[in-house]
Amino acid sequence: MLCRWTDYDGNTRDMVSKSRAIPVTDGRFEFEIPADDDLYVLIPWNEFAVSSWYDCEFFAEKGKVRIEWGAEAPTAVKGGRMNGEKDAIAKPTRDVSDIYGPKLDAYYDMPGDAYMSDRAREIVAILETGPDPDSRDSLLKILYDLTDEERYTPEFYALMSEFEAKNMEATEATLQHAENDVRQGYLPFIIRLVKTINRWENRDDIMRVAAIYAERFADRPLGQRLAEYVRAQSTEVGGRYADFEAPDREGTMHRFSEMIEGSRIVLLDLWASWCGPCRRAAIRNKPIYERYRDRGFAVISVAREFDDTDDLDAAVAQDGYEWPVLVELDDRISLWRTYNAGDSGGLLVLIDPATGEILSRGPSAEEIERTVARYCDGQ
Repeated sequence: MLCRWTDYDGNTRDMVSKSRAIPVTDGRFEFEIPADDDLYVLIPWNEFAVSSWYDCEFFAEKGKVRIEWGAEAPTAVKGGRMNGEKDAIAKPTRDVSDIYGPKLDAYYDMPGDAYMSDRAREIVAILETGPDPDSRDSLLKILYDLTDEERYTPEFYALMSEFEAKNMEATEATLQHAENDVRQGYLPFIIRLVKTINRWENRDDIMRVAAIYAERFADRPLGQRLAEYVRAQSTEVGGRYADFEAPDREGTMHRFSEMIEGSRIVLLDLWASWCGPCRRAAIRNKPIYERYRDRGFAVISVAREFDDTDDLDAAVAQDGYEWPVLVELDDRISLWRTYNAGDSGGLLVLIDPATGEILSRGPSAEEIERTVARYCDGQ
């Protein structure tokens, strides 16, 4: 088993270096942890080794915390006030999932993706034939851009919509009591906010509560993580871009806002040498850059790399980027979190530098060209 303290940094690469191994003998294990009221996570080593695992989060409190593990996943965490509160906070939405989960699974288990619409199944069928990379990227974008109503059958969409509505009701009931309950040591609610925030459709209420908790627990890793989520919401379409400073491949630091001064339109390209779709998207954008670079179009790329930049250097040489390439090494400046890009390889962001407004997230090459032409040529 592995046990490590987590700060919700989203980077699993450092799990081993921050972890402590726990021997399991005859199906039982014991481990002493300082009662520091921080959150820990227990992970089965054999599952982590193949990058597929269920983890078990728990608070280290005074006394014994009993963790029971089933055949595949943790089944119970018993002991400690905060562990009990954490479980109680999650119970309303867990009850909803217990009702609707089996019903949704029954659709998922149907042969031939029967829960998907004819249009979605048609796209999936083409993808399964192994099209060339560019065609695959285009088809995936079409599939991802379908609304849920377009992607699923009417019956499955109705069931899923009912599930989401009930889940939102349960979350709203929890939020109603949250603003008056920001007390010392009440970290379990932060866990709930972190897990809910990315799935929330109407985020105004949850972001207000999140900001309160982030300020209250600003000195704790979980509070800091929540603050980053709050800041990330400003980088959605219509919000302002987040400024940052990052090194180039030679180690010289550059500030993004200074690099884009005087430009009419800017494309921020968050990518990685190991992300094939990111690199193909960049290659498709090269002709647009060549056409408009002297008319006010700027591209700034930041590569998310780990350990070193050897693969990055090879990718730049192979793909022939002529715009500036900065580096986010080992997530040191948390840029992917800042732009709410998850743990993915990349994200394209179109920015109006005059106003700082984010115009688009994840635009296609066609959308980029139309927007750039409008800003640079007034078309």
